[in-house]
Amino acid sequence: MGELTVVVMAVFVLNIFYKVFSLFLVEYDKIILLFSVVFLLVAYNMILLLKEELGQAIFKPNFNKENFNFDKFCILEGSIFLSSGSKIPVKVSNCDDKGIVIFTDEKISKGEKLDFELDYEGAKFSDTFNVELVYENGYGLKLINSSTSGKYNWNTLFNILKRRGIVSY
Repeated sequence: MGELTVVVMAVFVLNIFYKVFSLFLVEYDKIILLFSVVFLLVAYNMILLLKEELGQAIFKPNFNKENFNFDKFCILEGSIFLSSGSKIPVKVSNCDDKGIVIFTDEKISKGEKLDFELDYEGAKFSDTFNVELVYENGYGLKLINSSTSGKYNWNTLFNILKRRGIVSY
């Protein structure tokens, strides 16, 4: 899924609108016109929502099976704690305020909740994430809820990285 998905969806919606509007021209029924305009407005908003969703970092791992490249991306290393209690070191290949993509050789199941911890310049940042996407040797983690219990969380770290120009979202 990517940029092509939005284009295909837009062409599909315009095709449906064309067929329904042609039916309106033949029948000259104002109900058909009303429903076709409502459909076009709802479909347009859904396409915008899809485009925003696909723009998140978890859909762009920035690595593939043969090439693991950190150039121009979030260069961070941290640890994840699985529900079983085991600690796994990971590298972050892409990140934004809603999620991260991690690179690891360990196997993690989709849908698992895990705690992510990162040590950045002497401060520990931690938060809870859910495994949403599975890539080749990597996983897209979506932020569940940012903890506010007096410790540093993912949003705090992301804002620091953004202000320093390390990430550009």
